[in-house]
Amino acid sequence: MNPSGVQAGRRVTGVRRSKRDAAVIVVMLEGVRAGEVEACEAERLGIARGATLDDGMAEGLRAALASCAARRDATRLARARPRTKAEIVRRLTERGHDSTIAAAAADRLAEAGAINERSVAEVAALGMSERRISRRLAQDRLVRRGIDDEQAASAVQAAFGEQDDLDRAVEAARRRAASLRGLQPAAAQRRLAAYLARRGYDEETCLDALRVVLGEQE
Repeated sequence: MNPSGVQAGRRVTGVRRSKRDAAVIVVMLEGVRAGEVEACEAERLGIARGATLDDGMAEGLRAALASCAARRDATRLARARPRTKAEIVRRLTERGHDSTIAAAAADRLAEAGAINERSVAEVAALGMSERRISRRLAQDRLVRRGIDDEQAASAVQAAFGEQDDLDRAVEAARRRAASLRGLQPAAAQRRLAAYLARRGYDEETCLDALRVVLGEQE
């Protein structure tokens, strides 16, 4: 049922426990499934079989239905793969959930320990380190995912260690150069430079790495 169908005057014709979650109940209005709400919210609102919704009950039920739906979708998103709170809120709003309700659903997951942004940052930073992404780009990507600056910097430092960007750029260029054999030197150099730039290395680092790797091929 569309939330707009939850109106005063409608009668509750069924209330049963959800098969997926014992703390959630399914509400039926006039024989039509209205949706799921937390059992405690249903009790607070007076939602019971045979009850007729008044204005306050209808408004409260609409809010409870929206909150429960957002929490259900947020839980599915968190279980699908590690995500930050910001990512979950963004996905929920893309699915049509109210932004305030989406934020509350993500907060609740975080409080329950279902969202671990430190772990998300550490795993993501390690993956970027293995792909020889630059430190700057790695940290920027974590921040864009909703990781705070300090946590992002800490995760990058732990994953990247003491190796500087030039050494990392040289390693990246060596790996890429192996797939460019047979190209004219100028073409290979252009592609290597573009490859390193996409990984976040500044122009000076790109040029220094190219000199090292191309010099090895002479």
